[in-house]
Amino acid sequence: MATLNRGRRDAIKRIAVSATAGAGLISASAFVAAAQSYSRSREPHAAAGLVFDRLQMQALAILGDWIIPETDTKGAYAADAHGLVDHLLHQCYASVDQALARLCVDAFHRELDAVASRDAGVLGEVGSFRQYALMNALESGQTPFDAQTRQGYLELKSLVVFAYFTSKIGATRALRYIAYPGKFVASISLDENARADYR
Repeated sequence: MATLNRGRRDAIKRIAVSATAGAGLISASAFVAAAQSYSRSREPHAAAGLVFDRLQMQALAILGDWIIPETDTKGAYAADAHGLVDHLLHQCYASVDQALARLCVDAFHRELDAVASRDAGVLGEVGSFRQYALMNALESGQTPFDAQTRQGYLELKSLVVFAYFTSKIGATRALRYIAYPGKFVASISLDENARADYR
């Protein structure tokens, strides 16, 4: 039981390892250090980021909020996951990977804009059926997206999940956060005369 319930730092390291596994760029500890150096801004989607321009940041904010939407807890948008994703791409990823992320966000933005203009709606506010169809096409690399866009999306998705669950909202509201493990309770009682097992 104790091996299943590791601390928050171990969980963050595991998430960081999974986020960096595909790219194989830097060590997990350097990735976490880069994440910890990020200072969240009030409205990061309203300005250009380090990797993305202003419109791309808006599209990334929508994409992140579709990946982890607001339910009974706040979603990725409220946790500023898109701002941290931009920061991590700038700090930890090569320019080739940054270009792939921009390509994915641009493709998503074009399709989102096309769907919104067909429905005469606001950017990002499309029906749940169209949202599901668009996300399913992006996840599987189907038309109007391609395999390269899918690869960029999967990397962005892992970064959004990492950014959300390492944020205060994700760690304390979405997860069952325990500030300290509590007191130790032995699971096996031993008396003085009993011999301990060797396994």
